[in-house]
Amino acid sequence: MPDPSLIIAISRQRGSGGAEIGRRLADHLDLRYVDRMLLRHAADFLQTQDDRAGAASASGSWWSRLGEAVGMGGCAGFSHLPPPLESLRESELLGVEERLLNDIAEHGRAVIIGCGAAQVLKGRPGVLSVFLHAPTAWRIERVRELYGLDAAGAEAAVRDSDRNRCRFIQQLTGAQWGGTGSYDLTLDTSAIGVETCVEVVLDTLTRTRSEMKSET
Repeated sequence: MPDPSLIIAISRQRGSGGAEIGRRLADHLDLRYVDRMLLRHAADFLQTQDDRAGAASASGSWWSRLGEAVGMGGCAGFSHLPPPLESLRESELLGVEERLLNDIAEHGRAVIIGCGAAQVLKGRPGVLSVFLHAPTAWRIERVRELYGLDAAGAEAAVRDSDRNRCRFIQQLTGAQWGGTGSYDLTLDTSAIGVETCVEVVLDTLTRTRSEMKSET
């Protein structure tokens, strides 16, 4: 039987490969894949439902209610594409983050990319928090190749993203973004690569489960 709750909360620097690693983990473990775009759609969907029915009378969990409007099946056979470079600003999710993230952790099994999940869900059973990072120069080159940008554009994208994500985490939770003590696992993707990062996370999950069983 699968674990009733399993959340891999991935925090990542722009260009470190977080989306690709997250999708590979979701595919391997048959977990839902949740990113900030999906969370934004979820917030809009829930708000519409609550406005129509009244928050007190709205029924069903976030997971099942969202499933009425958005297909959220496993990621088997996915073809990886990099996330949109010009996407939602993280700050637009302030005010809905904590409710939705805790509902996902309560009712679902998922890989969550960004969204402050590693900080909001810290300490909850069944949550593994991961921080993916890499040297700035390496990330700039990777963003340049992924999005077809010139060197100046890629550097601006990386530095702006780092600054905005740091500000977002501080506003959302007051925690430090990227601090090694804030995560269960920190990985340098430039040093070990995407495939090895996936393997390390899977090995960590296996070891953690074994330790929990031995304690019981």
